[in-house]
Amino acid sequence: MRRFLATFWKRPELDRQITEELEFHIEEATRANVESGMPPAAARRAARLQFGNPARLQDETREADLWVWLDTVARESRQSLRSLLRRPGLACTIVLSLALGIGANSAIFSVVDALLLKPVALPDPGRLIVIQERKNDRTVGGNPARLLDWGTQVEGLESAAGLYTERVAFLNNGGAEKAIALRTLGSAMAVFKAPPALGRGFTPGEERAQGDPVVMLSHGFWLRRFGADPAVLGRTVQLGQTHYTVIGVLSQAINYPEKVDFVAPAPREHQQGGRRAQFLLNIARMKPGVTPEQ
Repeated sequence: MRRFLATFWKRPELDRQITEELEFHIEEATRANVESGMPPAAARRAARLQFGNPARLQDETREADLWVWLDTVARESRQSLRSLLRRPGLACTIVLSLALGIGANSAIFSVVDALLLKPVALPDPGRLIVIQERKNDRTVGGNPARLLDWGTQVEGLESAAGLYTERVAFLNNGGAEKAIALRTLGSAMAVFKAPPALGRGFTPGEERAQGDPVVMLSHGFWLRRFGADPAVLGRTVQLGQTHYTVIGVLSQAINYPEKVDFVAPAPREHQQGGRRAQFLLNIARMKPGVTPEQ
């Protein structure tokens, strides 16, 4: 407790005590040298040489009286806070950039975690792969243009799809609740190859966001929110400002990300993104007999 208090509240007092103590010992050594016959100036110089570097002695003494690592964190935090307060605009930009980056990474990891780290109860899971892209020696997300390249130019792939998640507001009976939607680009249903538990999957036109918006419910959300009612097919649900027609319920095998409530094709403007975007997790299904190395 004494070291903790010295780290945060008694640092100035501690520094003063260390300086006074060091000066006291130098004065005592100087007095002893003078009594032994040395001139005062030479006696004080000899005393200082005897004790060595004062700054080093102060640091060693301070380390014994407080937690150095905690003191360093506290001092650097205070300095950083003062720097940020002097430039609030820059501080807000930094915080927002970090928030966006952490949010995007969390969304991608939620899918990666389920695909790579948990068992996948899908038909022939050994043919499922995650396509990781790298730029300047770092992993980056995919985009619609490159997803099209994977699906059309790689002969060993049977189908390819891009995924990303987003938070949406599910409006029902005059109220709103938070929900998570899995957005798909490409042939996601062909990659999963799991027949719907109810209804049907997306048609090729619907996968390209052509026609009226349609949505599939996750199996868990169907059970939790609609009581496994088969009459949910054909109903209209509102997500944000858009109304969707429910066309099916996902197979229970498609349970990732675990907290996904809705699955719907990405809006057309997202499907027409250029090659600079980096927001997709690319997944694919290899053709029979093809290895990842091929």
